Amino acid sequence: VPEMMADVDQGITWALEHLTEYGGDPNRVVLMGQSAGAHLASLLLLEKSRIEAMQDPEVGLTLQTEAKPTSSSNSSSWPVSSLRGFVGISGPYDLPSLGEHLEQRGVNSLLLQYMCPAGDIHRYSPTLLVQSPDWPAAASDRLPKMLLFHGTEDKTVPVSSSQAFHDALEGAGARVTSSITP
Repeated sequence: VPEMMADVDQGITWALEHLTEYGGDPNRVVLMGQSAGAHLASLLLLEKSRIEAMQDPEVGLTLQTEAKPTSSSNSSSWPVSSLRGFVGISGPYDLPSLGEHLEQRGVNSLLLQYMCPAGDIHRYSPTLLVQSPDWPAAASDRLPKMLLFHGTEDKTVPVSSSQAFHDALEGAGARVTSSITP
């Protein structure tokens, strides 16, 4: 997962650096992902927000050693404020819950553990990151408006994933809206 996040980070960096060359408006950039893309994009966005908040001298926090970055990217140059919004579609935002769902459907959930360093699926779950007691309130303030879409008939990722992520974000003070449709 850290390498995947680094790839997403590099893609966003490139897009932000070159968007005006293609007629893009730097004031109207929205990050969007579907399924695994929603997971990785949201995780990267949360991680960047957390790091920015903890390094902000006005907030008075410092990056704690136990709060290690979940991404292996250290060269990212884009600030969270460069995004106007985030749209997540059918994202698996809670890997432990997704693992249980996969097992119920006859799919071996060890795949999730293989993707995460030391098999730590909790650390790479956006919902659990926001619910963590280490989540700084100032990180939620930095997040752009977030919109989550999910279909109630989704068999791959249960709708409860988006519902729980919405509740976690809302509880942390983020601006979030959900659209759950059949």
